[in-house]
Amino acid sequence: MWLLPAWWARRPWQFARARGGPLPAIALAGTPAVETTRHYAAPAAPEGKCPQGSNFALAEHGAIATGGINPAELIDGNCTVYGHGTGFASTTWNVQPPQFFTVTLKDLVTVDCVRILLWDRDEERYYRYKLEISADGNGVAWLLVADHTAPTEQCRSWQVVRFKPQPVKRIRLTGTFNSANSGFHVVELQASLGLPAGTPPPKPPEVLEF
Repeated sequence: MWLLPAWWARRPWQFARARGGPLPAIALAGTPAVETTRHYAAPAAPEGKCPQGSNFALAEHGAIATGGINPAELIDGNCTVYGHGTGFASTTWNVQPPQFFTVTLKDLVTVDCVRILLWDRDEERYYRYKLEISADGNGVAWLLVADHTAPTEQCRSWQVVRFKPQPVKRIRLTGTFNSANSGFHVVELQASLGLPAGTPPPKPPEVLEF
């Protein structure tokens, strides 16, 4: 039978260290979230159920896509078979406010990379867009991580958005321009910690640091 010294009640971690046991977690005061587009503090994300490098924004991993026409195309894992009328999702950008896609991940997971494949069967066509993320399951607080809405922007094919690792539950993609017509067309959206496993890097790479 172990008799614990009187100071153990005040400093139990010292006893754990002496016995070789695990140290207890020390709770830290969190920073409350601020409901704004650019700044908020998010809760820590639990361990994801997919290994690092996995694409969390897949229907088979429990993700859900909404908004526009055929949003399920964003998360079906197909980024090679698409044409002029199939294999992509679309919104209308020249309305006020512009339409957007929302991808809701199954769990709150740590993410630092979002890849977007804009429809690119017409090499002359280019797009403009903005990308936001949220740790809030209700999609109230959003953080802007990519802003390609300026008149000088000409975005084509694969887009790679990198930012500091942080918990993400929702991703919002808003198309703001298409040089050819009123549609904003997206073949696939991927979210991961590091580049998704098994996917080729964009050529040429476009890496944005936020």
